[in-house]
Amino acid sequence: MDYLSRVQLPDGEFQTLVFPTADLNGPSQPDSTNFTTCLICYSLGFSRSAKAAETIGRALRFLRANLEPPAFLRYWTPKSRLRRYMPPDVDDTSCAAIVLRRGGFRVPNIRSLLLANRARNGLFYTWMLPPPLSRIPYARVVRLLRRLIFPASHFFFWRRTTADPDDIDAVVNANVLAWLGDGEFARPVIEHLKNVLEEGREASCDKWYLDPYSVYYFVSRAHLEGVAGLHVARSAIAARILPVADGDPEALNELQLAQAACALMSFELWGAALERLVTVLLSRQREDGSWPVQPAYYGSPNYFWGSSELTTAVAVEAISRYALLAGTPQPSAKSGERAPPERSEDEAHI
Repeated sequence: MDYLSRVQLPDGEFQTLVFPTADLNGPSQPDSTNFTTCLICYSLGFSRSAKAAETIGRALRFLRANLEPPAFLRYWTPKSRLRRYMPPDVDDTSCAAIVLRRGGFRVPNIRSLLLANRARNGLFYTWMLPPPLSRIPYARVVRLLRRLIFPASHFFFWRRTTADPDDIDAVVNANVLAWLGDGEFARPVIEHLKNVLEEGREASCDKWYLDPYSVYYFVSRAHLEGVAGLHVARSAIAARILPVADGDPEALNELQLAQAACALMSFELWGAALERLVTVLLSRQREDGSWPVQPAYYGSPNYFWGSSELTTAVAVEAISRYALLAGTPQPSAKSGERAPPERSEDEAHI
């Protein structure tokens, strides 16, 4: 937390870096985004330190200032010259709404707009039309009309990336549910995510999240946020993470270790495998308190985003949650968290 507080930008933003290659060996460029700050705010919400609360407060004021009426958010901030080329999206909007709500800020009711932003199969589109066009149920808008109605400035974005006006992304859908909660509207999304996991399509189910551990993390996060129906994903995620945690957790990078540990805890999968993940994660912390940058999300063909700040924040989440579960003294307890009951090793695994 000392590290994160020290490197937070004066306006509350956390730095994002964009790389030209997936191995992050190429030259990086700073990229001013809302999304990294959203994710960091969420993860730091599990820390009990006063410094975390102060850091979150600055970040939330930054996010709130960047909302567009009624409460939409774009990936890039007003500081980026690229912002005007990208429309608001349900991923950034939902992730920001979650942390603003947690931080005590009033979030305008955009539920009806998000529910209108769905295809006929009940899945959420990634991109949002500007108001008042966003009030038109997307299920009634033909594909051609969706393409014609986006502002001309967005044409650059559609041409330079693999993004499409009709994108439907699995992790994005999970993040929308994390904000909206459970309900009849959640059933198609839950079924879709269940099929993705059972069919082993984690690495291709979303244009922006190509690492399977990101899929496990965000699906389990939606479950933790109250989408009870996503319990159906528990067995599939356990079957992916536990063999690696039991066999060779050293093979995972720092972000994967933290995401895997959080996913296990969100599905109440406690045991020796979780302990191994956290132990390896702790061993990777650097002298300045940080963990190294790892690719967190992608934008083909040549865009790979991440930052040491983001890896460190998810590591803080994993370690803070594990410390609470293990009974390590904390300044205060997060409402809703509880210590796990005693379980046998076999029961803890599945």
